[in-house]
Amino acid sequence: MLHVKSQTREFDKLEQLYAQGHYKMVHRKAKRYLKKQKFAYSFVPSYYVAISKIQLCMDDYWLNRNSGALNEIQNRIKEIKNHPNGEKFLLAHKFEIAGINKDLLNWYSSSSSIKNIGVKTKGTLDLIMENLTMGISPPEISKPIKPIDNLDKTHKHLEKNRRLIIKEAKKHLGTPYVWGGTSPKGFDCSGFTQFVYDKKGIKIPRISKDQYENSKKVKEKNIKVGDLVFFSNNSKISHVGIIYSNDKNKLEMIHASSSKGIIITNFKDSKYWSSRLKGYGRILD
Repeated sequence: MLHVKSQTREFDKLEQLYAQGHYKMVHRKAKRYLKKQKFAYSFVPSYYVAISKIQLCMDDYWLNRNSGALNEIQNRIKEIKNHPNGEKFLLAHKFEIAGINKDLLNWYSSSSSIKNIGVKTKGTLDLIMENLTMGISPPEISKPIKPIDNLDKTHKHLEKNRRLIIKEAKKHLGTPYVWGGTSPKGFDCSGFTQFVYDKKGIKIPRISKDQYENSKKVKEKNIKVGDLVFFSNNSKISHVGIIYSNDKNKLEMIHASSSKGIIITNFKDSKYWSSRLKGYGRILD
């Protein structure tokens, strides 16, 4: 019998720990559950071993020390997919799968070049995700916000440079996401922020982790429209956006979404983004 939804305390805990980003702990516990006969009826332990390994692979040090991880992930996903109820099982975890896909795309775009990831590694991970998502339409993990039409009126209180940054960023709403993209033909996350700032004569590094390191850190209560917001996964910077609104406790960013291109997102209302929030950086005086 294939277990589809978490019905045990142990499985509920795995899901909770995974959502909190404790991937090493999830991997450890799930491997232990695989050895227990009482859980032999379920694919939940095998599934969490696989997806926690995908997350851990996004750490170069871990991946170098666990060269066989990708093969194990492939085998476990294939085992689930080949089961008569495998599609149903994965559909029940579609939000997690959507999050994994977004994490991978963010990881790709935050690396300085394909050499940092490796063509073979990227190709294998792409095949794994294709296998995970085949026959499933993963949902959006955060809904894009309809932009306010009158930008100047809405942001008229801003300093000139901040107003111009937002005006430039908004020009590109709807531009598609392209891994490694740095132009209006297509952007990745850090390519977008660099392009927008550069258009206003402000030079910032190309890669999100370097943008984070070269920005002045500010507390959430002190952030301003036009500041940068950073997200991390496995302790590494994985995504960056531009603060679009911080009015009345509503925190929105304009950013390059891997599925929707340039959009505006309320990141504090998104479980995915809020759980990965790293901090805020200031480039503008």
